Amino acid sequence: DRADLPRGTSSPSSPPWNPRKIPSPATGNTKEVAGYIQEEVNGTLIEIEAQDSYTTDDINYNNSNSRCNIEHNDNEARPSIKNKIDISSYDTIYLGYPIWWNDAPRIIYTFLDTYDLTNKKVILFATSASSGIENSMSNLKNYQKNVNFVTGKRLSVSKTEVSNWIKELNS
Repeated sequence: DRADLPRGTSSPSSPPWNPRKIPSPATGNTKEVAGYIQEEVNGTLIEIEAQDSYTTDDINYNNSNSRCNIEHNDNEARPSIKNKIDISSYDTIYLGYPIWWNDAPRIIYTFLDTYDLTNKKVILFATSASSGIENSMSNLKNYQKNVNFVTGKRLSVSKTEVSNWIKELNS
């Protein structure tokens, strides 16, 4: 049973977006929200694939020996990305992830280490049942100070909420 993995979308002609959805709880919420954003911006959806796919057991928060707990407890953990992602033609990237313990999953940090986001506008979005996005945004901004993180929002699986947010961003 595979868990959801990173998602991204970009489009050179419209606000390019790269929602990156990282190993997320098997609910698929981030993937669904990324799809709504893709529709709103007419972008390209790109998945960040972990070299070693995440299973439902890997993201069992209640098991202290699960992969997500082990990675979370190791600030240096950088899960490998399986696929090569070409972001060269995109100016705007929507980077999405599920919030794990008030932070982005470690594969998001791998993405930031791997890809040059200089001169890109990066818009963060996240999904979570209870945590806000503020701490994870702060951590990512502090981690990569050269990236132009312009905003971020925790979103629920709601087409209306996503649509309203995109309208706010464009106003």
